Amino acid sequence: MVPFAGAIFLGAFLLFLVQPLAGRFVLPWFGGSASIWTVCLLFFQSALFVGYVYAHLLNRLSSIRRQIALHLGLLLGALIWLPPVLDAPNSVTAAEAPVLTLLGTLLRDLGPIFILLAATGPLVQSWYYRALPRQSPYWLYALSNLGSLLGLLVYPFVLEPWLTRSAQAWGWAGGFGLFVGLMIWVGLRSQSANTPGATTTPTSDSDEVAGVTWGVRLKWFLLAALGTSFLAATTTALTADVAPVPFLWVLPLVVYLVSFIVTFTSRSIYHPVIFAGLVFLAAAMGMDLRSFGTQMTFLPFLLVHLFCLAVVCITCHGELYRSRPPAKHLTDFYLTLSLGGAIGTSIIAVVAPALTNVDNDLPTLWSLLLLLIGGASWQNPSRGRARFLWAGMIAAILLVPLIRPNFGIPAIEVLRSFLGHQPLMLTMLVLAVIALGVSFTPLVAQSRWFGRAAVVMVLGNAATYYSFTSWSQPDGTVQTLRGFYGLITVMDYDHEDERANARYMSHGTTTHGIQLRHEAHRHYPTSYYTPDSGIGRALIRQNQTPNRHIGVVGLGIGTIASYGMTGDLIRFFEIDENVVTIANEHFNFLSETSAETETVLGDGRLKLAAEKAAGVTPPYDLLVLDAFSSDAVPTHLLTREAFEIYVARLDVDGVIAVNISNRLISLRQVVEAQARAFDLHFAHIIHHPESDDWWQFPSEWILLSPRHETLDTPAINGWTGIAAPSDLSGTTLWTDEFSSILPLLR
Repeated sequence: MVPFAGAIFLGAFLLFLVQPLAGRFVLPWFGGSASIWTVCLLFFQSALFVGYVYAHLLNRLSSIRRQIALHLGLLLGALIWLPPVLDAPNSVTAAEAPVLTLLGTLLRDLGPIFILLAATGPLVQSWYYRALPRQSPYWLYALSNLGSLLGLLVYPFVLEPWLTRSAQAWGWAGGFGLFVGLMIWVGLRSQSANTPGATTTPTSDSDEVAGVTWGVRLKWFLLAALGTSFLAATTTALTADVAPVPFLWVLPLVVYLVSFIVTFTSRSIYHPVIFAGLVFLAAAMGMDLRSFGTQMTFLPFLLVHLFCLAVVCITCHGELYRSRPPAKHLTDFYLTLSLGGAIGTSIIAVVAPALTNVDNDLPTLWSLLLLLIGGASWQNPSRGRARFLWAGMIAAILLVPLIRPNFGIPAIEVLRSFLGHQPLMLTMLVLAVIALGVSFTPLVAQSRWFGRAAVVMVLGNAATYYSFTSWSQPDGTVQTLRGFYGLITVMDYDHEDERANARYMSHGTTTHGIQLRHEAHRHYPTSYYTPDSGIGRALIRQNQTPNRHIGVVGLGIGTIASYGMTGDLIRFFEIDENVVTIANEHFNFLSETSAETETVLGDGRLKLAAEKAAGVTPPYDLLVLDAFSSDAVPTHLLTREAFEIYVARLDVDGVIAVNISNRLISLRQVVEAQARAFDLHFAHIIHHPESDDWWQFPSEWILLSPRHETLDTPAINGWTGIAAPSDLSGTTLWTDEFSSILPLLR
């Protein structure tokens, strides 16, 4: 038993440990997009499926000796792929076809090792069943997920804060060598077991189903696909609103794996009746995030997302365990699960962005889940399930308003205000309480139709609501575009005072630009770029110099072009072609500036590095890093290697302006640490506009320059909003090999 458990545990540990490590390698090559990890998940789920196919086919060999010899031979051959250090892809193909290039890079450098590790679970469980036929092998699946969980937790909290990527890769290679040794031990133990005909012996699980039909396989497939779809969509939502970093890649996966651990045991915590009500509550909380998530601080925003994911995964995986087959169909079971997982992830990573220009993945998934639960409840009406559905509705009405940001108002006041202004919700609450009470009366308690009525009332209305609201566009929507780098929305906001009419561009949930629509004001710089902001003051200083050469990483709607003068050249670097399209078709900053403008499509860091290598002149008088005002931070733009490029492309009297306005992450110490590393002088400018100046956003900029005199001007040094240097004790300099946002979360 020891070698089987050890190989299962270590194999799963390495399998999931290598995933965030691979993500760290590819992050700088693909622009730091939140979609990177979703595509990585697609690769890992697909490779898992291939590994399960291999295990299923290998298990069909009649000779256990041949199975072991072939698998061990392939494991020894895979040693040539060690350590798992990924090589950078061609920058042109990475920009033109990021999804295919990323998948190809992972397949080339990680595919063989990952596939063989993925096959470990079903293969070793099959060998265990042959060696110990009267023992159920399903507990090993829970152990496998425990190993996976440990691997995920070790990476962001132990390895990433202390070791470079190279050291992590070599440590992983040592673990793989130990795993191969354990597999040799498993092979010897399996061959020595004299268990002919073991596969026909019943296991100790008396409640396993007698056979496997295509209907059962379809159920496995749908449940697995639903679980991974929620995983991918939740991860995308988190990384798009915070940062695409291993810490936030890992947490949803942890929830996903824990759900397997707590359901794939004989003492599973899953109870279908109870979780019917919890699913309704989670669905209400999940939809509420779409309206109020942007106002939440980091911790409640994260916890609500993870709670919703946990409810879904426990529901899906609990049903999977309830429908598990006899052990002789074990590899078939896992093969179907892995296929569903790969398809579910591909829908979120590839299909949905290609087919729709709206990001309604989570609402659509909630609608589907509610309809499936409603259908199952109608087929098998349960008074207990009906009661928990009503309880779920009551909990949703009472609890959801309390988790919203209330800006200091006591929670009970939030609830009273919510119900007072929404009589429909108050009416639903009263009806739900009455229905729950009536369900315990003797007459209703004997009626199966009460269960069906509850399903129709609660789930039917909820699913219909989600289906319609998730696809409806708000009033004023001009255009939406969705691609690898996220969802972009253009909105018009009309006002009685025509001077207040404005057009907004949002990337995900973050506003990236505002243009006033009144003829007299449409050239006025707004949002983070007003004259009193850090960038405004840097450009005022630069106004003293004619024929400026300005580089901007991050286009937005091109607001900075409003400062352009005749003779200036402003070169924008933008990685998302959809942003370029929006800025040119729906806004006028680029077309009506006095300066000459250029737009370079691609990752700003890579394009600046190409300029440096080619010796492009002249250097920049002002280099603006404006890729951090979104809540998602491309960390590769703030590393030492990135600043080496910026400084090399900067004039001796030039300025680097970094927009660090961010509600969830404090980037000040990261930028100031780079300034000290490169002997740059800096000024930290914080601007808090008047409350009536709605077109101005609170902003935080850091200006850096090689010369102190450059920043020692009334426009900058005399600004009352300038902050003193921060204490950098304990701050670790970010590099491509090493960076962590954990200490920076607000």
